Amino acid sequence: MRRSCVFLVMMMAIAVIAYGSARDGKVGLVLSGGGAKGIAHIGVIQALEENDIPIDYITGTSMGAIVGGLYASGFTPAEMLELLASPGFAGWSTGQIDPNRLYYFQSEPQNPSMIKINFGKDSTRFTSVLPVSLINPIPMNMAFLDIFSCYTAQCGGDFDRLFVPLRTVTSDVYAKHKVVLSKGSLADAVRMSMSFPMVFEPIDLDGVPMYDGGIYDNFPVDVMVEDFNPSALVGVDVGSKNPSPDVRNPLSQLEEMISQPSDYPFPYDKGVKIRIDLDRFGLLDFGKYQEIYDIGYRRGLEMIDSIRLKIRQVAPASEVSARRAAFKRATPEVRIAGINVTGGTPSENAYLESLFMPRHEKMPMTLSEVENSYYRAISSGRLQNLVPTPVYEQSDSAFTLNYRAVIKEDFSAAIGGYISSSTNSMLFFNAGYNHLGFKSLNTNVNAWLGQSYLAAEGVFNAYFDTSVPSGVSVRVVGSRLKYHETEKLFYEVKDPDFIRRSEFFAQGRYTLGLTLRSRMDVRIGWGHLSDTYHTDLSDISAVEGKDSGVFNLWQAGLRWESNTLDDISLPSSGTRVYAQ
Repeated sequence: MRRSCVFLVMMMAIAVIAYGSARDGKVGLVLSGGGAKGIAHIGVIQALEENDIPIDYITGTSMGAIVGGLYASGFTPAEMLELLASPGFAGWSTGQIDPNRLYYFQSEPQNPSMIKINFGKDSTRFTSVLPVSLINPIPMNMAFLDIFSCYTAQCGGDFDRLFVPLRTVTSDVYAKHKVVLSKGSLADAVRMSMSFPMVFEPIDLDGVPMYDGGIYDNFPVDVMVEDFNPSALVGVDVGSKNPSPDVRNPLSQLEEMISQPSDYPFPYDKGVKIRIDLDRFGLLDFGKYQEIYDIGYRRGLEMIDSIRLKIRQVAPASEVSARRAAFKRATPEVRIAGINVTGGTPSENAYLESLFMPRHEKMPMTLSEVENSYYRAISSGRLQNLVPTPVYEQSDSAFTLNYRAVIKEDFSAAIGGYISSSTNSMLFFNAGYNHLGFKSLNTNVNAWLGQSYLAAEGVFNAYFDTSVPSGVSVRVVGSRLKYHETEKLFYEVKDPDFIRRSEFFAQGRYTLGLTLRSRMDVRIGWGHLSDTYHTDLSDISAVEGKDSGVFNLWQAGLRWESNTLDDISLPSSGTRVYAQ
């Protein structure tokens, strides 16, 4: 009897210790990865808030980290959905750069190249033809910096001081383990967690590239228990449950190979796991955000009664709104106190820093000013990536931005062409030298080869470090165009031409980059045109009976142009206005 009493007392003590170790009255929300399927998390959060279910802690992986990071930063579900519907999100989630952000003065000219290879001073060093990632990371870099930096400043780099304490999970594939992020740059923590291999380019942590957290833990229940140990949990799992990957969908196969579920058992005694079947949606189906959100919202409402059986705590919507409003009122404006660029040569780094910190500018800068300089830096097409790492300095409540530049090699070669069902098909070749610096040089030689059209072009550009950006260029073009009596399919040897036009054109130009999307040119040029044609069209195969016309042209003028077209050849939006 005495031993039984002692055993009972011991068990009661253990229970008290275990109960005391949990966060009394606190509820944790665990959000899985799943690409665009993770938009359903927003719908579940909306259902929880409408039913006064508290959210005191969040752990998330990949898309769960994005949604969790936004909610932890004070975003409402409606604000998160608004962000997903914005043109900005559509741009950076697909890697499309808004042409209105590029600096027209230095924009890289379009050409019909399909494959391009860069190589440098060491002839054995070639840049791969294949891209490092499916999604161009350049617009995403600034988007994450813009969205999350103010909250990094607000919490001082400590994620426990956000509106809701947060943990994100990323993967160190070199050491073969997951990494839990609780401090530092919130933008980097979220970005690292969703860097799905081959789709998004990874972000470095202490010199090691970090990949999608789903590689080692796609449903971080263990992180919630170990870091926060709340008294109750709600887990939302949107990960793929396909019995086998779609053999016709490479992303589906990659997702199945890479994403791993957590092997930590869900504590059903203290929480509810919500499984949402979204297997019919793809990893990048962000355009279907409303449909995915609605599914998550309905599923969340269906589970409310089950959640109420496990979670007695309540968080009235009015209290949550008041606390969120107080958090937002305390959110500071981002101030940039310094810019450092690495990755290039000393002169290249100094040039890029000068774009952010012109001689007439004074620190600190606003994030909007930094963003304008960022897009000016990438407008030349010389940068493969420009990755910002924000470092918050609590002493002066400002950021230092450390940019890692990935600069393309100076020399390049490209091949491409136009393919049609007529004799107008042609091949395109390009060889270029492009140097990045205070006095940058840009030289390209282009050639077009086809049965009807032959042309060669040489372009030389030199840009100067002046208060108003300026440059000089020389362009020389020679071409020959044949007009045939009829259009034959692809290639016809015996079909004679009845008009042959030869052109030679040379132009010199001095250009000022007046504003982001406008420029002014002073031009002078000379052209020579020669037409050879048949006077007797009854027999165009005869050598005799040909005549010719020769014209010499001169050009001199001043031209102002504003161009906001999204594409030179086939524009779908924007305007082009010029006066000369």
